[in-house]
Amino acid sequence: MSVLGAILGKRTWLGAGAILLSAAGGCALGALLVVKGVLPETGTLAWSCGCWVLASFAGARLAIRGRGEGTLPAALAAALAAYPLAWLAGVALGDPSFREGGLYLTAALFAGAAAAGLLGSGHGLLEVQPGGYGFLRAQNGTPGADDIYVSIAQIRRFNLHSGDEIVGKTRPKRMGDRYNALMYIESVNGENPEIARVRRPFDSLTPIHPNRRLTPEIIGLTGITDDMLKDAPQLKEALAEFLKFVDGRPLAAHNAEFDIGFIRAGCRKVGLDFQPTYVDSLILAQNLLPDLGKYKLDIVADRLELPNFNHHRASDDAATVGYMLIPFWKMLHERGIHTLQAVNREMEKLRPLGSKTNRFPKHIILIARNKVGLKNLYQMISASNLKYFKRVPTIPKSLLLEHREGIIVGSACEAGELFRAVVDHKDWEELKRIASFYDYLEIQPLCNNAFMLRNGDVQSEEELREFNRTIVRLGEELGKPVCATGDVHFREPEDEVYRHILLASKKFPDANAPLPIYFKTTDEMLEEFAYLGKEKAYEVVVTNTQAIADQVETCPLLPEETAPQEQPSGNTRKGYAYSALPKNSFRASTT
Repeated sequence: MSVLGAILGKRTWLGAGAILLSAAGGCALGALLVVKGVLPETGTLAWSCGCWVLASFAGARLAIRGRGEGTLPAALAAALAAYPLAWLAGVALGDPSFREGGLYLTAALFAGAAAAGLLGSGHGLLEVQPGGYGFLRAQNGTPGADDIYVSIAQIRRFNLHSGDEIVGKTRPKRMGDRYNALMYIESVNGENPEIARVRRPFDSLTPIHPNRRLTPEIIGLTGITDDMLKDAPQLKEALAEFLKFVDGRPLAAHNAEFDIGFIRAGCRKVGLDFQPTYVDSLILAQNLLPDLGKYKLDIVADRLELPNFNHHRASDDAATVGYMLIPFWKMLHERGIHTLQAVNREMEKLRPLGSKTNRFPKHIILIARNKVGLKNLYQMISASNLKYFKRVPTIPKSLLLEHREGIIVGSACEAGELFRAVVDHKDWEELKRIASFYDYLEIQPLCNNAFMLRNGDVQSEEELREFNRTIVRLGEELGKPVCATGDVHFREPEDEVYRHILLASKKFPDANAPLPIYFKTTDEMLEEFAYLGKEKAYEVVVTNTQAIADQVETCPLLPEETAPQEQPSGNTRKGYAYSALPKNSFRASTT
């Protein structure tokens, strides 16, 4: 792009006007300061030069806004257009500044514009390449000469995806470069780039509105285009038709929690009731085909010799799930299973010892309230090791419900069901549904979850605090106590070294990272949760935890002759722990 060509552009004259107005305002302010004696007359030229530099920079930035290629010519064009206008305005107003200090002011004018041109502006739709880098496509999302290079580091830092609309600052081409390069990002999809860093993944988003443009990522994944959706019904209309079609019948899907979550969120948004009974073909596949290893829809379909289909198209995926259920029903029928109500129990029976399913068990806290609870706890522990062992001892929820009498159930640590749902940004109603299962909810010190920062799962400690605040709000709304717990793995701070040795032996990559999960004092825990406010911190650290402890009866664990004869004493954590328990008794719990 030439300077002459740029002069003919509308934005050039808009920028020139901005230069003149800004400079005039700055010079008028300088004159006022001279009259009031704030600025000496000898400093007027320096003041004027500064005003013209700043005005030229701002006006040139306006002129080149949105350009990738040719930002320097466009910026200089704006300055060139402003120059004669400024000179003529000075003559008309009797202002001799451009005549008397013309060299300096001219230099200031073009210096500001050159600075703006060298720091270019760029925007476009991002297309991430297989190598991890990307380009901003300036021409309606298609490749062109004005494309802007985006580095791998920027894409990773701001969690960018293909189809994101990026606005930022660019640098000119260097020798050998084919494209301008993006220096830093100003906005992502019209928002602060920091929002993009913590946005939820696509898999956790609610249904897309039909009058919104699809991203290249979604078009490439599904084959669906904007043209296909231009006459599509709005969300409420579509869901109403769908529920009418379903008419209360059971639903089936592959990884059903994902699809049902979408529909449930959409129905809640538009005020429709949706309480479905559903079958998950993923669970059926994992237990009826235990030797398959991987259980993606196309892999299972191939194993069952089903017809080829267009994966990720809703109609094809749904039809394939329907075809898949036929051989699965035959397998269940051969095992004497003829009703949906009997399927869950059969799935538990079919899970072989050591089964490597893709559904990882969640952590949970079980506290025996009394002797009945202790008996039930022992039964669940035995079954988890002998009957439901899958890499680790596992307690199915159905087994827990069967033996829940006398048991206090806590939501556990970051590996618990509730905390994972909070991290995954499940909607509020879903979080309430999950939290309602537990007798008390848990939050833990930030150090316990610091690994999430190291792994890049969260971007700041404030995110970790917000997770805990969300659980506190859930407890308040549901009327459930929230307890601050420590997930303690050793008693004394100095014992941390043994934990590092253990983790290193298992080849954990962060084995040497700080891990202060020792038995903290009350004051230490109050300090950890001070961000909740003094009253709330005391409630979760002291009041609620004591209330849970008060519900637990002391129960004999061992015969008298086998009880420990010597107990530590003194003002130590170990001594305190032993002294808190009556002789020959315990409070039973497990995770």
